[in-house]
Amino acid sequence: MAKVNYEKIWKDHKESKIKTYIKLHNGEQGLISFKAQQELAKELSEMDSRDATNEFGNVLYDLQMNRSGNDGEN
Repeated sequence: MAKVNYEKIWKDHKESKIKTYIKLHNGEQGLISFKAQQELAKELSEMDSRDATNEFGNVLYDLQMNRSGNDGEN
């Protein structure tokens, strides 16, 4: 039986979900319900707590900083 690299599968899956969240946050996926975006954020936050990486938390922070940083620039 082939050996399965679950760690790589987990990382790839999480990375894909984070990329989707970023696209949703930036409005690149067209119209999507706020609830769907919240559910994805909740799922990613839970993934962070399970793998103790805070990768999604860091992405949220970066998105927040980019949004607040762009508001005051001219």
